[in-house]
Amino acid sequence: MSNIAGKAYAMNVVTPSNRKISWINRTIFMFFRCLPTALQGLLGLQLIHFARWVFIKPDQWPDLGQGKQTVQNDYVLFCSNFNGTWDQYIDAFSDGIPLGLDLFWYSSIKYPRSIPITPFKNYITFNQINTDYY
Repeated sequence: MSNIAGKAYAMNVVTPSNRKISWINRTIFMFFRCLPTALQGLLGLQLIHFARWVFIKPDQWPDLGQGKQTVQNDYVLFCSNFNGTWDQYIDAFSDGIPLGLDLFWYSSIKYPRSIPITPFKNYITFNQINTDYY
């Protein structure tokens, strides 16, 4: 599997976000950026090397020679590197910071919430993109 390098696993998830309310998510992230102590639950997960959420507006999609894209939604890009299996990571996130996950993916279309875990895992699987270069 291309997502694995040694003991580390790379996860990239791209989820469509409702343009009418995605500004709320950007505001939430600005708040957490100014108050990192509010992220203690996330920071306490020892298996995580890196986690980042990025908001992509329709006009921010790169043109890599394919021509201009017609995109209707904003998108949330989540990138993370961690030790352990995919299931361990999703379980740790869902158990450790369920409210945070629900807050971070608040505006994402068809987001099922982090608990119960099976619909959440299905959502991540559906929106995950393999890492070709790691």
